Amino acid sequence: MSRAAVMLKRGFTDRQYQRFATSVGHRINFNKKMKVLASYFGVSIFNLGEAVKNSLISESETVIDLILEFRNQPNEEDDYSIPGILSRELTSMPLKSFERFGDRNCLTSSILRHYIHEGGIPVDVQVDILNETYPVGIEIDDIINFILDNPEGPDSYKSPLAIRREEIKDAIIDQLGIRISDRLADQFHSEFFTTRTTEINQPF
Repeated sequence: MSRAAVMLKRGFTDRQYQRFATSVGHRINFNKKMKVLASYFGVSIFNLGEAVKNSLISESETVIDLILEFRNQPNEEDDYSIPGILSRELTSMPLKSFERFGDRNCLTSSILRHYIHEGGIPVDVQVDILNETYPVGIEIDDIINFILDNPEGPDSYKSPLAIRREEIKDAIIDQLGIRISDRLADQFHSEFFTTRTTEINQPF
């Protein structure tokens, strides 16, 4: 059915049609991925729900476990460990401030480039600011050690949460040949683990 016919039949505005078409596109993409999953289990698409449920009682880890773990795995923005906080919040500092609390002999060109700026905020002031926002007991040594461990800048820190998400993505690609995403994981959970209350009527 053409766009014009769909808009006429449903009384859509251009914006409503775009939302509808996007939803349908997502559903079509999801259905394709579910056919891959059905093939993985060696069942028809109509028996996939039962295969999914049976896999959850298996003693060995299956691709279903990986998909659910991915959905429940926090993003690195949810990493409230001290390194995780510093990777998002640490900013530059004057050279004298670093030298006051750290070892000048540890300064490298990377540290100077990524962390040192005369207009920056002194280390001890940053500690006070961070502890007002995140009451996790950040100390001056935490900042110095973080800099030494991540000389290429705060965003070079690799959160264990991000690393695990990448491991799950790679494992799913190895087993299914498809790339998991937050939207796909949410669709999968909605399809098999929640009560479906609406259906998308596809315009074809």
